Amino acid sequence: MIFGLMYFLYRNKREKLQNGFLFGLVITLIFVARFFIEMIKEIQEPFEEHMKLDMGQLLSIPFIAAGIAFIIYSFVRTRGAKQ
Repeated sequence: MIFGLMYFLYRNKREKLQNGFLFGLVITLIFVARFFIEMIKEIQEPFEEHMKLDMGQLLSIPFIAAGIAFIIYSFVRTRGAKQ
């Protein structure tokens, strides 16, 4: 589904989107999906049993933040270029 969405946006909206938006969107979508998939997986390491978030979720958070930062940067850059 992520690939289909990205392909559609690339083919149809590429001229309207600034640099960094598609990259930020794909990184955000992939790691948000990973974050939720980690909720239904079995615990792989014993030390994760008492953690509220397991290691995969903790490692996904910085990538989600980076993806959102790329998206925001693309909008700021677009607004700055139009002024």
